Amino acid sequence: MATRSDTPALDTLAAMTVDSIERCGLDGKTFMLTRLAALAAMDAPAVFYLAPVAQSRSRP
Repeated sequence: MATRSDTPALDTLAAMTVDSIERCGLDGKTFMLTRLAALAAMDAPAVFYLAPVAQSRSRP
């Protein structure tokens, strides 16, 4: 049985990120740097940088 979460959207995003890292063949640090580079190349708004930066800071 699945447990309920107070942050289901964030949990889904985290699970998608983990799946993406596992499937792409890059280590976590390289993956996050690549994601940040893509955001910069697209001139993405600052809010879009929050999740990758937070995730990269929590990874060794």
